[in-house]
Amino acid sequence: MATRTNYDDNIFYIQTIIKTLKSAVTLDVDGEYFRDKVVEDIFFVDGILLRILTSLRDNPHLIHRVDYLRSLLRAKTAFVEFLDDLIEAKTGLSTELTAYMAKLKNCRTSNRKDIAEIHTLLSNGDSVEPAEDLVSQEEFRFLLEDQEEADEEEP
Repeated sequence: MATRTNYDDNIFYIQTIIKTLKSAVTLDVDGEYFRDKVVEDIFFVDGILLRILTSLRDNPHLIHRVDYLRSLLRAKTAFVEFLDDLIEAKTGLSTELTAYMAKLKNCRTSNRKDIAEIHTLLSNGDSVEPAEDLVSQEEFRFLLEDQEEADEEEP
């Protein structure tokens, strides 16, 4: 059974998590309580963003692919900005995350490459949504004629 991916909702939810992370690291919270959760959430977001990108990359004929790629681009950009602030010690929790800095830098680099790839996908003809109608004009006319005949037969 094929599953349906709800790209809009998935990307919206990830963007919400990114905003929550941004807020969390600006607070003056005790790192020993929240450090592990923040790190876990960062790598969770990274993994989900990659899975969404992979899915969109592998489905070039997806109807709203361009819109999803644009939304994903915004999410990845926000995530990279968050990582920039975290790595450059512009947040309260940054000092608690020094043990993870190498991984966070690799994560940022990877997401920057993904952003470049999304720009390429958006600029290529591969990501253009199908121009042809799903139902041709002739088929549409035929369907309407059948409906009109059915309406005329009803008393």
